[in-house]
Amino acid sequence: MLLSFALTNCRNFNTRAQLDFHTRATGAEDIDGLFRFGDLQINRATFLWGANGAGRSNFIEALGDLVQFIAGRKSASQLTGLQPHSLHPDLPTQAELLFLLDGTTYRYTLQLQHGEVVQEVLSAKHSRQFSTVFEVNHGAVKPTRNRHQGKFASAAAESQLDTGTSLITLANKSGSEQAAQVFRYFYVIQCFTPRQHPEQVWSQTLAKLQQPHVLAAASKSLSCMDLGLTSIELDPHNPTGLIANLPMDDGQTAQLPYPQIGGGAISILTYLVGLITTIETNSPLLIDDMDNRLHPLLMQMYLKLYQEHRSLEDGHAPQLVASVRHAELMDKLERQQIALFDNDEIYTLNSVTGIRAGDCYSSKYLAGAYGAVPNL
Repeated sequence: MLLSFALTNCRNFNTRAQLDFHTRATGAEDIDGLFRFGDLQINRATFLWGANGAGRSNFIEALGDLVQFIAGRKSASQLTGLQPHSLHPDLPTQAELLFLLDGTTYRYTLQLQHGEVVQEVLSAKHSRQFSTVFEVNHGAVKPTRNRHQGKFASAAAESQLDTGTSLITLANKSGSEQAAQVFRYFYVIQCFTPRQHPEQVWSQTLAKLQQPHVLAAASKSLSCMDLGLTSIELDPHNPTGLIANLPMDDGQTAQLPYPQIGGGAISILTYLVGLITTIETNSPLLIDDMDNRLHPLLMQMYLKLYQEHRSLEDGHAPQLVASVRHAELMDKLERQQIALFDNDEIYTLNSVTGIRAGDCYSSKYLAGAYGAVPNL
């Protein structure tokens, strides 16, 4: 599970900005919306609020690009979400991700400069301290003295190293078991942003719908919504098509091919398939501007899927990280699930003082009590 993400000299984040997806547990009781793992309480879902231009989209895109890099889907030169701040174009951009996998806490750090990897470090926490699994500096693998992680470093060192590919990807190809575990975790993480090409997003959605159980779950969920659809099915005459079944007044069923299905229904289906598959694989889902084309009640339905998911196996569980606009959702969340972006500063609502039990978070936020709103 994702524990924290930090950026330095990245887009609008001039100095270090960090968002934690967890806090230390203060009691023995479980709290709705949070997973309990040891002494950690980890967010099932985290939502990002802030004024336009505050960096919410930049944050999601940077995290998504980092995931794509580790999973081998993007090279260092393609990481547009990890560009330097305009004031410091010649200084390295740094991203740091803390995550929990198979009961072990990892810290991954990446430094980029002019489209190349300056430094890449993976550390694992044993007892109370982090020990280096591998470290790359300007294309050279630094030897590690960690006897537990030697196989990872040696496998990576034997692979073809360059300054544009993650060492995790290369070590995975060379047969490192630990690299394979990390690689698989990041490979299934999904990210949706408005900048993605619609046909690319639809192609990914359709690929997941080829799995019968995903298609059945999506069809069942859509039939419960007020969309006028009874079910969906794959188009037998078009390998890249989908058919929506609509009831007619005469009792018959009409079939509507994919190009004629409304954009709103497609948005719902895209997110729904993403939610179904990430819950199935116990992996994170990243969405920028999630509520742009979704009704507030649908947002609450999607949130409920995560808030009520109870399994947590060795640090594996579905997570949702999404930027949103409408404040009403705040009232359904714990304080630590509410992230506020104010210029290049990031903070959660549980760090804001003066909040009383029974406060209406959405009303007070819109009134400016918590900051992170337009200065009108």
